Parts: sequence; structure tokens; C-alpha cells
Amino acid sequence: MFERDTGIFVSILAVALLVLVMQLLLCFKAKKPLLQRAPIVVLAVANLVLFLLMRFSRTWAAFAYAILYAASGAMLLFDGFAWVIWAIDRSMKQKKKA
Repeated sequence: MFERDTGIFVSILAVALLVLVMQLLLCFKAKKPLLQRAPIVVLAVANLVLFLLMRFSRTWAAFAYAILYAASGAMLLFDGFAWVIWAIDRSMKQKKKA
């Protein structure tokens, strides 16, 4: 029983780490701000939709929505971490120039 629960957690964490890497690449390499912000907007909308589905579902599907909501939240959190790393790097570069 615990092996399956651990597997779900590890898979959610692995996908969230992939989102972190992809967002870091977008933050540092993309020239258009719209392209940089697209993943966080998509994940925020998905997170909101999954929350609403979880909240208003009366069946066992609510449990599945809760798992997907947790996964989406983890991806959104790691996306935020990528923006923090990018902001720290940018401020350090500006301090070096000054």
C-alpha cells in the first residue's frame, strides 16, 4: 500500500522538477516576456479548474481531482521557485554592473 503512495509522490515530484528546469530555460533563454510567463498562466488556470472540479464533485472522482490538484500545485510551486532563482540571478548581475 505504501509503495503506491510513494510512487505517486515521486512521480509528482519528478514532473514538478521537470517543470522547474523548463521554466528556468524559458526565463533565461526566451526573449519575449509572454513566452516566459506562459507556463505559470497555464498552470494557474489548470490549478483553479482542478480545484473547482474537486470542490464541486460529489463522487469518488473528487479524490482523483485532489491528486491532480496536488500535482498541479507542486508544478506551480516549482514554477515560482524558477522565477525566484531568475530574479536573484538578475539582481546579482545588476549589482555587478553597478
